[in-house]
This record gives sequence, structure tokens and C-alpha cells, in this order.
Amino acid sequence: MQKTLTRCAAICLGLFLSGAVAAASKPGRQVQDPHYGDVLFYFYQDNFFEAITRLMAAREVGRAKAHTEDGDLLMGGMLLSYGQHEQAAAIFRHLLDTSTKPAVRDRAWFYLARVSYERAALNQAEEALGHIGTSLPERLEAERQILRAQVLMAQSRYDEAAAILKDWKGPPDWAGYARFNLGIALIRAERGDEGLKLLDEVGNAVTNDPEQLALRDRANLALGFAAIQAEQPATAVTALQRVRLEGPYSNKALLGLGWAESALDHDRGALVPWQELQKRELIDPAVQESFLAVPYALARLHANNLAAARYQDAIKTFETETGRLDASIANIRGGKLLSALLAEDSDQNKDKKGAPDQLGAGLHLEKLPNTTESHYLVYLLASRPFQEGLKNYRDLRFLHDNLTQWTTDVAVFSDMLSTQKLAYQQRQPKVTQALQQIDLDAIDHQRGAYSERLRTIEDKQDGAGLANATELRQLASLENINARIAALGNAPEAEGLREQVRLLKGVLLWNLDHDYKLRLWQQKRVQTALDDAVAQAQAQRRAVDDAQQGIPARLAGFAQRVDKQTPRIAELKQKTDTLLSRQQAFLQDLAVHELEQYKARLHQYTVEARFALAQIYDRAAEQETPGGAATAPVPAAVEPAPTQVPGQ
Repeated sequence: MQKTLTRCAAICLGLFLSGAVAAASKPGRQVQDPHYGDVLFYFYQDNFFEAITRLMAAREVGRAKAHTEDGDLLMGGMLLSYGQHEQAAAIFRHLLDTSTKPAVRDRAWFYLARVSYERAALNQAEEALGHIGTSLPERLEAERQILRAQVLMAQSRYDEAAAILKDWKGPPDWAGYARFNLGIALIRAERGDEGLKLLDEVGNAVTNDPEQLALRDRANLALGFAAIQAEQPATAVTALQRVRLEGPYSNKALLGLGWAESALDHDRGALVPWQELQKRELIDPAVQESFLAVPYALARLHANNLAAARYQDAIKTFETETGRLDASIANIRGGKLLSALLAEDSDQNKDKKGAPDQLGAGLHLEKLPNTTESHYLVYLLASRPFQEGLKNYRDLRFLHDNLTQWTTDVAVFSDMLSTQKLAYQQRQPKVTQALQQIDLDAIDHQRGAYSERLRTIEDKQDGAGLANATELRQLASLENINARIAALGNAPEAEGLREQVRLLKGVLLWNLDHDYKLRLWQQKRVQTALDDAVAQAQAQRRAVDDAQQGIPARLAGFAQRVDKQTPRIAELKQKTDTLLSRQQAFLQDLAVHELEQYKARLHQYTVEARFALAQIYDRAAEQETPGGAATAPVPAAVEPAPTQVPGQ
């Protein structure tokens, strides 16, 4: 029973802590850099592969500098989320060495403590927790207390853990977990009355929340078996009857309820939950044990003939089940279990955020695949070691597929570079010929001459210098007329003609002088546009020249990088294949070991059933009358099989 309570505490604290970390690790600062916002976009979708890739790329080119420390915490948390403890610890230590901000240092110490706990370095975890100050956010502070209690319980320091949980303060939705774990810690600290009282409070909680209902069932289950251990069967019956008939703990509760009733000598009452158990899936150890418990109760009720028949049925059922286990073990060795699990996970993720095959994404196995072996392994599949191992296997599969895709992509990149090189070679002669037809130096020299002329006109305020073509022709005509008039000499009509020409020229010059400022402003605008156009043309010419010189070198550099990636990708793919094989073997060994334990338990139950059946036959033979009539059968002296904890 103590082992049961310890395991319940570890599971509850583990789930509580992991869920809290996932919620509290979300960064909450205002985004000051769009590239960091791009990283967070993928992070909040649990697409850690894209988030890590984009964060590394942004840092490579000097972006996201406004979020350097936040980025380090984010990177460390993502690495930690799928088991990269060494890399995550290195990031957190770097933050402790470089940051002077209390908030950053406290968070780094917290995550370093979690890394140490995950690696079972309990002393280091406790030391890191001791360095944390008062700058943690509220949820992280509540989680820190839970982590500290978990470290202490892992060191069997239950009184200290109970003291922390007793003073624990945190979000209301976590309060039930805290009270449950406090109750377990008190029981382990041999303060059973206090612990049972807390479990009773949790077991009587009124709620409609599915998660809280499951916690209430768990508390009642722990309370019931603790009462059985303390030889208080009436208390156990009350607690176990509060467990829902349909739930993850219902089978274990029905089994315990039967034993509690039996301890009260209510054997008919014990048959009710045990017979209900026999209608359920035989894969559950509680259901398996009920096949021995029912004939045991029948024997206590002096129904030995019926008890013997039930023992025979149990033996046949156990032998049939053992054969199915052998077939399931063969399927597991053939890799069918992992394929079915990953296919089911992919199907269930189709309508969820994020791609189901992305690196670091969580598993969403809301229902098991329809295979015999998966139903046998329901408790193993829910355990943290198998879940983490399966997640790592899926991540390796993702990396393998990614590397396979990169093998194709590298060849595509090589073809793209070849195409670009060919296009450059085809266009380069045409570009050179076009550039040779444009004398930018002459154009610039002419632009300079225009600019100098405009400055001279402005200095002299020469309105005639800004005359248009028509006005220039008119001035030239007047000068020509003056020359012809001069040829007339002192002829009487010459003086009148000279006066008319002078008047016309004066009007023309007056108009030019009147429009001088407007025309000068317009010409300056034209000159500025001309300067800009020539400067832009020169810049483009330099860019073309640089491109002509740099494109071959750049293409060669890209080609060299692509060529280097081919053997590197092949090496990484080979390593991934090796790790995939090892991880697959590890998971298959876990599953096979679990089924072998099932077989061993079934074998034990079969032996117990045969022994109990033999006892019934022996007693029946001893009670036969001389006339051949059998007396009323007496109860078989069969002790109940030891209660098994599901998943152990």
C-alpha cells in the first residue's frame, strides 16, 4: 500500500509540474523586434523546430538583439521540452554568468533546477532552488514550491515536503493537486490521520471539471486502500464507493471495494463489484484478479461446486490470454505497435494546431489504436518514460524525414545554381554590349557643363540666358534686322526702323527679365533631376560592374556550400538511422517487458487457481459419505491473491 501511495504521489506531482512548466514558460514581454515575433508565432503553436531554426537564423544575421536574454530563456526551455538537458543547462548557466537582472537570474536558476531534477541530480536541483530570489512570476513561484516538494519527496524527506505543501500558495486550479500531494506526503511521513483527512477532503470535493473529477477519484482510491491497509474496511467502503463507475480508477476501486466488503464478511456484497469487473477488459490487472476473487467469495459462501467451475473458467481464460500475449509480443518485435501509435497520433492531430509530425510537438493520443498489443499496454503507454521515449522516437522520425527531404533539396539547389550560372553566361555578353553603347562619362561631362552654365546665368542674372528656342530665334531675327538697317546708312527711313527694332528688343528682354526667377527655379529643378538621374545611372553601372565581378564568386561559394552539405546530410542521416533503431529497440523492450510481467502475473494467477481448485477437490473428497452421497461443501481455505496496482 505504501508503494501504491508513493507511486500516486510521484505521478500526480509529475503531471502537475510538467503542465505548470508548459503554462508558465510562455514568454509574456512585449515584442520589440519583428523577427523575435516570428519566432514566437511558431513557438505558441508548439512548432519548436521552426521556432529554434528561426531564432538561430535571426541571431546569425544580428537580429532580435532586443530580446537576447528572453531568446536564451526561450531557447533553453524549448531544448528542455524534448530532453536536450545538457544544451539547455549550458544556456541557463551562460545566463547566470552574464545577466545581472534578478528576474532573468531567478528564471535561469529555476530552469536549471528543473534540468537537474529531470536528470535525477537531486542535490544540484535543491542547490539551484536555494539560489532563487523573489523575482519569479506568480505562477513560476507556485511551481517552484511544487518542484522543491518533489525534490524532497524523491529524497524521502516527507516531513519537509509536507511543510512546503502546507504553506503552498498558487492558482486555485492547482489547489486540489497540492492538497492531494500533501496528504500523500503526510502518510509517507507516518502522519496517517492528517494525511487521510486531507485525502478525504479532496475525495469529497464538489466539481464538474473532468480533471478535478479524476483527481477526486484518485484521492478516494488512495484513501480506500490506505483504510484497507489500516484494517478499517468500513471507511474503505465509504471512500471507494465515491469513485465513479466509469473512469480511469474505476476498476481498481471495484476490486478494492470487494476486498473491503469481504473483510466485513459481506461476501455477497463483495461479489457485486467483482462480478462487474469480470464484464470488463481482461487486460486490466484488477479484472484479472477478479477471476480469482469471485470463486474465493463463492467458496466462503459454501458454493464450492460453483467456485470450482469458476476457477476452471479462470484457468482457461488465463491460458487463452497468455497465448494472445505471445502473439502481441511477436507483433511488438515486428514494429507494428510503434507504427500504429504514430499513425493514430497523426490522425488525431489533423484538426489540432501545428503539424503532427513537427519536432518537439506534444503527443495527442486521446484513444488507442485498434491493435491487441496497444490495449495490453494501456498503463505503459500512459507512463512518462514511454511517452517521452515515444516522443523522442517520433522526433527522430521527423529528423530522418527532414534529412531525406534535404537530400532531394540539395540536388535541387545544385540544379538551381547551374541554371543561374548558365543564365549569367548567356546574359553577360548582351549586358556588356549594352553598357558599351552608353558613354556615362560624356553624359556626366555634359551635365557638368549645363550646371556650370546655369550658375553663370544666375551669377550674372542673365535673363536672356534662359530664353527658349522661339525667343532665341526672335532675338536672332532682331539682330539680323539691325544689320540690314545699318546697311541703309543715313537714309531717312532708317532711323524709324531702328527705333521699332529697339522697341521690340526691349519688350522681349523685359519679358525675359520678368520671367527670370520662375525660369531659373524651373531650370534648377530640371538640373537637380538630371543630377539625380546621372548619379542613379552611375550607381547602377557600378552595381552591374560589381555583379559581373561578384556573381561568379558568389555562385562558386554557394556551390561549395551545397557540395559540403551532401556528405554532412548523409552522415547525419546515418546517425539518425542508428538512433532510430536504438530508440525503437528501447521502446519495444519496454513494451515486451510489460507484457512479460503480465504473463508472469497470469502464470501466478493460474497457479493460484489450480491450487485453490485442488483444495476444493481435496475437501470434497474428504467430506464424501460412506454411502457415496456428498455432504454439503465446506469453504475452501483459499487466501485472497495480493492486491496488484495497475501499471506496476
